[in-house]
Amino acid sequence: MCDGQFGRFSAALTAGLWAVLVMTLSAPVGAAAGVPITVRRAPAALAAGTLVHDPAGFTVGGKPVPWGGTVTLSRANVSQKQAVKFTADNQHGGWFCIFDWSENLRNAGFTPTGRYYQVIPGTSNGSASPVTFKPGVAAGQVVVASDWLGLKPGPNAVEVRLNGFHSYTDTSGLTQDKRTLTVVVQGSCEPNPAIGRAPAPVTKVVPDLVEKRLQQVGLDPGAPGFAAKLKLLAAQTGAAYVRTHVLAAKFARIGRVGPGHVMSATGGGAASASHLAAAGAGSSAGRVPTLQQAHLAISPLVHGGIIGVYGDQGKPLGPSPALSSSAGTVWPGRYFFLVHTTQPVPVKGGPMFSLGTTSLSYGCSAQLGILFTWAGAADDANFIGGSGLNTVSSGPGSYNYYVGLDVSSLPIGQERPAQLALSFENASTGGTGVELVPDTGGVTIDVTVDHTPELTGLPYVYPWGETGMGPSSATLADSGTPRVGAGNWQTQTSGDDLVGLGVQLGPGWKVTSTTIRSAVSAAAPTDTSPDNTWRGAEVTTAPQGNDLRTAVHWHYSGIDSLDYTVEWQLTGPAGQRPLLTMQKHGSCDS
Repeated sequence: MCDGQFGRFSAALTAGLWAVLVMTLSAPVGAAAGVPITVRRAPAALAAGTLVHDPAGFTVGGKPVPWGGTVTLSRANVSQKQAVKFTADNQHGGWFCIFDWSENLRNAGFTPTGRYYQVIPGTSNGSASPVTFKPGVAAGQVVVASDWLGLKPGPNAVEVRLNGFHSYTDTSGLTQDKRTLTVVVQGSCEPNPAIGRAPAPVTKVVPDLVEKRLQQVGLDPGAPGFAAKLKLLAAQTGAAYVRTHVLAAKFARIGRVGPGHVMSATGGGAASASHLAAAGAGSSAGRVPTLQQAHLAISPLVHGGIIGVYGDQGKPLGPSPALSSSAGTVWPGRYFFLVHTTQPVPVKGGPMFSLGTTSLSYGCSAQLGILFTWAGAADDANFIGGSGLNTVSSGPGSYNYYVGLDVSSLPIGQERPAQLALSFENASTGGTGVELVPDTGGVTIDVTVDHTPELTGLPYVYPWGETGMGPSSATLADSGTPRVGAGNWQTQTSGDDLVGLGVQLGPGWKVTSTTIRSAVSAAAPTDTSPDNTWRGAEVTTAPQGNDLRTAVHWHYSGIDSLDYTVEWQLTGPAGQRPLLTMQKHGSCDS
């Protein structure tokens, strides 16, 4: 029933105990025995999680039955949930009825189990359900296992076995925790039974539901060359999927530039900004300056020093304050600098807007968003009103001024010490030490593993360009075998891929989300859900630390193909490349 290999990765990428629920249906008297299951390989148990049966028994056709007991069903108990209620038995002719079944399973161990799956094999007296994959079960948790079951009229001996899935090669090893029951089906299982008429011979090779699914994409499961046609359709579907469903990641916050702002980089890692102020604080907030309001530089030059730095609402920040675009509660990124001079600067009489220049030296060069907003006398209450600042008196030989700056963007890659100096009107200050904190950015990176299989659909990430990932960035299971079914709808092929191999995150970046964004099969090209009964994939091990390696478990049926997309959401410092496989962008990138 399961074709492929499980547990491809080391114990470092696997956790928990796998379990398998196997149901064998014995035929009525005179019929053939049940068909065995062959399990190719399975991982060794890594934890003490163990699934056990519900002591109360089993439920089939909506009727509970204790272990070892007998339950009688009829057409009235046929499943109302399944699209197919009566299905042809192709091996021996006739029909059988579809019944829902369920059982409570409990993890009696002390640790969680790993993911497990249910297999209901076909027999001469029953039909096969598709393989159903289930998530792990927490210690002590009870989950409901359920699916559908096909039985023919008469007595049906049902054997349910549940065991830790270790390394058994066939069902003969699955003998622990075995339970039995008998289901007697009364009446006919024909869709429209006729009294006194024998069932007509049946030649259908697949149930109606499966046939309808394939016919929607122009496939006939009974026609010669089905596998070749499915492979051709998979190539067309996969190419369209990569074009349509794989989106290039976009940088969430590239770096904003304030109005009137002109930033230029100079040698030695210094940058300066010169502009007219576009906004003030307090009573002057939101005013746009005119040329008449702006003072021209006046001689002689006045030298001053920065003696205090304040955040929004006038909060004192102390020596070597940290400046960022997000700090603050009312005006994030707004800062005030208290400048002391021994000569007056012609800004008193405000509110006034002034020409101003901010100089920063921080060891690299980037396009910063720093807006010089205003400069005013520190003892003018009208000027600083509403900012939360305290007035500071001035007198002969000692003059104090507040200068406002708005920090909107610092794409500098990492936290950096800097020297900041101010110039306004005819005054200039010496440098003072500050710490520049980079903005937090975000990127989305999608890569696709197609049905060939190959790592493809690699995105372009602004502003760095290509991710630098390629074929060596993944280890794909059965890499020489296309992931396209051979035509038997009752089989499932599965395996495990390792994606993001050898890819390290840039300094300060981390993965916040890892998901299977979508998946597709040639048999259902409009369904891009990550996983379903027929085909799909799930992330079994997410990236750890600065390592992008991601383990993915996948499966597809014998009438499906599989292409899937892994999506990572990352956050980190703006100006620093998210992946070290990318090319650097700018001198602040490392």
